[in-house]
Amino acid sequence: MHEGMEGHGEHGATHDSFTTRVSLSISILAVVLAITTMLGHRAASEGSQKQAEAFDQWAYYQAKNGRQFTAEKTMELEGVITAVDREKSDKLAEGLKKEIKKYEDDKKEIADKAKELQRERDLMQRKVDKFEAGESLLEIALVLCSITLITRRSALWYIGLAVAAGGSYFAVVGYLLH
Repeated sequence: MHEGMEGHGEHGATHDSFTTRVSLSISILAVVLAITTMLGHRAASEGSQKQAEAFDQWAYYQAKNGRQFTAEKTMELEGVITAVDREKSDKLAEGLKKEIKKYEDDKKEIADKAKELQRERDLMQRKVDKFEAGESLLEIALVLCSITLITRRSALWYIGLAVAAGGSYFAVVGYLLH
């Protein structure tokens, strides 16, 4: 019985440095993958939120546009109808002009805000794309490093580490995009 235990450590498992290095790299890759995945999900959620906010702004813009159109048509109609009270008619026309000007100013502000939200959404999508590329490469690297433990071929481990470097690069680029 003791013959089968020769060369084994206290717990019956062989501890060679290659297995330790590969196992440690797999653990680190799993953590980097988890962080990359989390950041990708957050960017996707934020991008969806920005899209919804931009959509709301454009709906608000359309509402203001409709009100402006109504005010413009009312002013046109007021110009055609013979006024019984010219003073009230002039006051109404002046009020409509101010209202139309306010709608134009509001629409510009709303459109600017909607466009900014769309730019933020587009940035989040670019981040998501980088995180997804990083995530894919990190998953491939994990598989390659895991296969290394089975095959004991160090070339697979080095290839896995190179692929992991590429995945990490994309994750960092995604994080740094502004």
